[in-house]
Amino acid sequence: MPLVGDRPEVADDPRVSVMLPPWDVKTVKDLAARPPTGIELDVLTREVDAYRRVVRGGGRLVLGTDAPLSPVGLHLHIAMRALHRHGFGTAEVLTTATRTPAEVFGVADHLGTVEEGKIADLTVVDGDPFTDFDDLIRITSVLRAGTLHERAALEKAFAHPRPRMSPRGGWAAAGEQMVRDGCCEVRHR
Repeated sequence: MPLVGDRPEVADDPRVSVMLPPWDVKTVKDLAARPPTGIELDVLTREVDAYRRVVRGGGRLVLGTDAPLSPVGLHLHIAMRALHRHGFGTAEVLTTATRTPAEVFGVADHLGTVEEGKIADLTVVDGDPFTDFDDLIRITSVLRAGTLHERAALEKAFAHPRPRMSPRGGWAAAGEQMVRDGCCEVRHR
């Protein structure tokens, strides 16, 4: 997630500022407010190198997250960006979120690739990520259960007043509790 600081404009993207719950919006804004540190980038490099060794050794890499501790879609996008940034090819990156998970979970006969007779939800992008990997973020629509949903319509459906974030309750308390009850709360001394 420190890579969000490389692309701070993501915090203002309506898919973050409008569609995510308020505690995730705050998390993304905080991450976007500072570039990744050298230590964070070094850790990321070592982490991706370990993934590369696993894959080159015949292992499989499946992207995922420990939601609800992070915004799932954004986390997966940033994880794919990190893999690509550190030498994974576009096809290798995309399969970590499509075909490989279907194989690992034993549902490859039904999911994971776009083929006749399979279940497939699709993300439509404006561009070609095999030419410019950044095109993956330029989503124009999604096809889910056979219905096309335009991005603008989805953003509009979420554009409603946010509940006030109160430190004593509401959205803020829900987000704080998820962090407190999760695995990874940072404790300051």
